[in-house]
Amino acid sequence: MNIILLIPETSENNVVRDVLYGCWCSGKRIGGGTVPPLTLLSVATVLKNENHSVEILYFSGNEKKTILKSNLIIILTSTMTFTEDIEVMNQLKKIKPDCKIAVFGSHPTFMTEHTLLSNSFVDYAVTNEPEIIIKELVDCLEKGNDISNVKGLAYKKNGNFFYTGDRPFIQDLDSLPVPDRTLIPKKNFYNPLIFKYPYTTVETSRGCTKTCYFCTAPKMYGYKIRYQSAEKVFEEIRYLAGLGFKTIYFRDEIFTALNKRNRVVFELLKKKSININWLCNAAVGSVSYGELKEMKQSGCYYIKVGVETGSQKILDSVHKQITIAETADLFDAARKLNIFTHAHLMIGLPGESKDTINETLKFLFKIKPTTIDIGIYTPYPGSKLFSQLSEKIDFSETLGLSMNNLHIHSEYNKYFTDLTNHEIEYYLKLLYKKYYFRIKYFYENKGYFLSPARFINALKAGLRVASFSFIND
Repeated sequence: MNIILLIPETSENNVVRDVLYGCWCSGKRIGGGTVPPLTLLSVATVLKNENHSVEILYFSGNEKKTILKSNLIIILTSTMTFTEDIEVMNQLKKIKPDCKIAVFGSHPTFMTEHTLLSNSFVDYAVTNEPEIIIKELVDCLEKGNDISNVKGLAYKKNGNFFYTGDRPFIQDLDSLPVPDRTLIPKKNFYNPLIFKYPYTTVETSRGCTKTCYFCTAPKMYGYKIRYQSAEKVFEEIRYLAGLGFKTIYFRDEIFTALNKRNRVVFELLKKKSININWLCNAAVGSVSYGELKEMKQSGCYYIKVGVETGSQKILDSVHKQITIAETADLFDAARKLNIFTHAHLMIGLPGESKDTINETLKFLFKIKPTTIDIGIYTPYPGSKLFSQLSEKIDFSETLGLSMNNLHIHSEYNKYFTDLTNHEIEYYLKLLYKKYYFRIKYFYENKGYFLSPARFINALKAGLRVASFSFIND
């Protein structure tokens, strides 16, 4: 079969359209960062190994010749892009009406029936982990077999909705092939946190033991962490180093939850004299000072941390299961080891007020992250807060999210905070201004700007953040 794994262009051109659970970002708020399409790449590699003709395509509407050759088009979509993606699917069906379209990601998983029945363009909806489901679907389509035996698949028949039942999570992640980076179209991926290019992303585990009420990842991947062996991780790093990659961004939900496994990886890298820079997500409470030191010695130069808020009351209400003190300790340890830090934050969580926003600002001044990103909380299908709040609020508009207002527009926050939607949007920009645009920030993070490459990197991102913070779009 001729298969296209398609990446639609959206209203924002730097969408971080990658992680399977679909909490994507875009725009000046994140400094214009982009990432390779790792999830699509994993599916493409599985299909390529089955001897299918596979192509990853960035689609702007001008690639008609390529579309005409395809039998199946596969798209990773989420609730926040689904409306725009449907318009792209409409174009695809006009170009080649008999081409089948399969989608996977957060929206097909958490809003499966809506995905299929809200339009006439989607033929198959793949839930949760896509690799094996799509592999079996393609096999059935090619051989003319019954697709009702493919677990984890939804489809339409005579206008009716059918779901084949849940598929168990992939337990042996080593069984999946190393994603073939040569399949990615040549594209310059820029990220404010990357100092040495080219860079790529790697996923060594799936699942999350946390129960944060705002997050969709645990329901997508499961509440137990499944992970690759140290040998498999090392194999992929060595492969990437051989391709000339200088930096790896580990996309695991909690990379630091696997310190015992990671220590073996570090020893293998040292033994084989493979030097590579890397960054990862570090969960508060999952890594000690000594473990951070080992990470630093193995090439880690940046950690990303889910801080969320400076209010302990809000952290407790959304079941974050961390304390303000633990977060401060992690940032303090990283600073002592000269590891750069990135803080993820949200405003507009249930219980937010002017006082809690002030707490967040004061906390930022205390922990002194090198970089930050702040977004307005939106209840996503698949999260516990979505389920809880949907009993009181009609979230039908959530299904019409678009990337040009995601995380910067307040739609429902007035219903579960002490602030109006306008105030939430005002405080979002105010926090950026108050944190970044002060002399003390540059003094506290002078190490970030020392080399010419870092300075240029920071300048590119800083101009975008400044534009977001001070210009009313």
